[in-house]
Amino acid sequence: MGAIEPARDVVHFVGVGGIGMSGLARIMVARGAEVSGSDMSQSTVTEGLERIGVPILLGHRREYLPGNATMVVRSAAVPDSNPEVAEAKSRGIPVLRYSKALGMSMEGRKGITVSGTHGKTTTTAMISKLLCDAGLDPTFLVGGLISEEKGNSRAGKGEHYVVEACEYAESFLDLKPRIAVVTNIESDHLDYYGTFKRIKKAFERFISMLPPDGLLVTNADDPECMSAAINAAQCRVETFGIEAPASVRPASLRERRGRYSFDVVAGGRTVRNLGLLVPGRHNVLNALAAAAVGLSVGASPEVIASSLSEFEGVKRRFEIVGRIADTTVVSDYAHHPTEIKAVLACARKTLPRRRIICVFEPHQGSRTRQLMTEFASAFAQADEVVLPDIYYVRDSADEASKVTSRDLEREISAAGTRAVYVPTYEGIVEYLRRNVRRGDVIIAMGAGTIERLPARIVAMLREKFATRRFEAAPRRFVPKLVEQIMARISRRDVDPLPRERMAHAT
Repeated sequence: MGAIEPARDVVHFVGVGGIGMSGLARIMVARGAEVSGSDMSQSTVTEGLERIGVPILLGHRREYLPGNATMVVRSAAVPDSNPEVAEAKSRGIPVLRYSKALGMSMEGRKGITVSGTHGKTTTTAMISKLLCDAGLDPTFLVGGLISEEKGNSRAGKGEHYVVEACEYAESFLDLKPRIAVVTNIESDHLDYYGTFKRIKKAFERFISMLPPDGLLVTNADDPECMSAAINAAQCRVETFGIEAPASVRPASLRERRGRYSFDVVAGGRTVRNLGLLVPGRHNVLNALAAAAVGLSVGASPEVIASSLSEFEGVKRRFEIVGRIADTTVVSDYAHHPTEIKAVLACARKTLPRRRIICVFEPHQGSRTRQLMTEFASAFAQADEVVLPDIYYVRDSADEASKVTSRDLEREISAAGTRAVYVPTYEGIVEYLRRNVRRGDVIIAMGAGTIERLPARIVAMLREKFATRRFEAAPRRFVPKLVEQIMARISRRDVDPLPRERMAHAT
């Protein structure tokens, strides 16, 4: 099948509510295709598509497939038995999985892909912003919301097409980039790959597909990335890193409350005065990768520094969703042990001397079981971990029966961190109502529906602290209260407070 020709295509998306699927649907709409979609439930993502004219149908039925459809795109979670997929096949309409359709939409452009076990979304968003700020007018598709207004994709007129490339089910092998970033390589998606060796081989296959005049940008601090580059790269390789020798590295690295500033040294060029708004040492690596790509496509050091210094992050990547009575609520997508460690390290730096309560929804039974030891030690920097039921996805009934959140609760507790199993979101909100204290940090993390929980926690905190007016008052107002009391004393309105009561008031 040839390249997608949006102006002549009528495309139906099955599972359109997924972040990648919805982003590709937006790009096709912008390029002139007629687009429709279906999903099991409504969401802010599907509502956003409806606002740009995409009809969204709830559930899955044969009659949902438009009579003039020329193509069906389905997410990786949609089976062959889906009624719309079955109807398309009966009519002889091509059915493409998302990654295949994405690869076809990139044809004719200079593809820039970002893959790796962690950091894909943030690095893709950084590169996309940088190319926009450099005036290169890229098309991009990020695996997370940049903001409610900007969504996660854009159809530009420039020659570059920036996408997040997922390794699950070897999906990234459907893409043909000119430039590829590989952030790190670790054990994940073992339900598909089975062993780390197979994961590594998939990354090596992906790297080997880069053309001789292409570019691989990879992490010198990750031995598996360096091994894969040596084994498979047939093109120029640029490395980035903090600890290991790298062609793109930070100079004068400084940290204040978890946020880093530095210069970037790349060969004979220097990007000066880069100060990140997004916290965490892992984001230094993400920014170095983005800077390497920026320099390779001709962005000036000045644009790179200003663009990355203005980058505000991606939703659900250490996103502070509320501060109520000095209690901070954070939402994060972390669902792998390495990501959990990075988030908690970031919290300790940016919100020091606070009690950290981590609400973690395990994502997928097979991942929880196969990485149980790593999960158990990942929460060492939390004071307490609250565990709802596992969010089972792609798990067979047999796999789901092999592990529960209670198993993880026992392992985390044995590793030395307090853990408690509270199966439902309703129960968690009530548990926090009883146990949270002013000044605590609550981090809700996971890749499932836990993204809905932080708003409920914030609402609970407003109610909890509203009944304790003095405690809920921000600290900056306390001196004002003392001034008011002293003014009343000077006017002899009230009897002076005993000394010990005045000390308590301050």
